[in-house]
Amino acid sequence: MLPADHEPPSSPYIDPAIERWNQRYRDCLGRQSNALDPHPFLLAKADLLPASGRALDIAGGLGRNSLWLARRGLDVTVVDGSKVACEHVAGLTAELGFSIKVVCRDLKRDELPSGPYDLIVNTLYLQRTLVPRIEQILAGGGLLLFATYLESGVRGHASGRFGLKPGELASLFPRLEAVSYGEHKDLDRPWAGLVARKPSK
Repeated sequence: MLPADHEPPSSPYIDPAIERWNQRYRDCLGRQSNALDPHPFLLAKADLLPASGRALDIAGGLGRNSLWLARRGLDVTVVDGSKVACEHVAGLTAELGFSIKVVCRDLKRDELPSGPYDLIVNTLYLQRTLVPRIEQILAGGGLLLFATYLESGVRGHASGRFGLKPGELASLFPRLEAVSYGEHKDLDRPWAGLVARKPSK
């Protein structure tokens, strides 16, 4: 059960896709796994990250990025639709003594939490309808780290709409200024990574 200071789902409806993720996370927690290692893109760009401030981890799953960011001293909020994942992160937060706010929310139906955030992290999740809200809740001068698979990386795993078209991520956030962008084949499947900053004014 989620502690009282963590937000429950805002809607009782549970998407079948979220149920599949619930089972996937149960399976993952039932075996030895590197699922709690932060995404390599986050590690590669660590020198760009703020040393303090508010961070939002979108579709944060079992907390791989959130826990790492909290250890660095950031005030972290993680949002995910999976009750299994949210309860796991809430439990780890209490066990390790971190102050991570867990928001259990179906992002296909509900809004992202209120900002502003000095850092927003989105890895291995693509929901294009969130773009305007991400730009809105990112603080002026704040940083976005976004990394997910290209279309060729999701082929055979999921529908092509869950993958980026070549070059798409570079222009997906028109209100932000790109700091770095690249398309890669160095992980398990082809992916793209963007670091972008919101202008201060």
